[in-house]
Amino acid sequence: MWCMMNSPLLSGNDLRSMSTETIEILTNKELIAIDQDAACIQAERILNDGTTEVWVKPLGSKGSKCKAIAIINRSDQPIDYTLNFDKIGITKSMKVRDLWLHKELGKMKENMFLKLPVHAIVVLKLS
Repeated sequence: MWCMMNSPLLSGNDLRSMSTETIEILTNKELIAIDQDAACIQAERILNDGTTEVWVKPLGSKGSKCKAIAIINRSDQPIDYTLNFDKIGITKSMKVRDLWLHKELGKMKENMFLKLPVHAIVVLKLS
């Protein structure tokens, strides 16, 4: 969530003994770009159903160019989640990219089906 809130990324671990996974998290260039976006607009929580939250962050010039979306599973169980783009106010046909997987997911449709592990977050970029 640090990148969605324009916060600095602080690491309190021993840099000499970081796991490969930790290094990948701290050096994810796509997430760093979201954090350092020129629009400097923080994400806003759009949906909260108690266990799942959806946050949207406008990107680019005045936030009109692209959007970043974070979907958070706060529960102690893995969940299947349906992200409805209309429900969060995004109706354009945009390309979707998963910033953790570094993978293009194609053009957005009305709904996107996600599997969220326990306490996981998915960060998408729409452009």
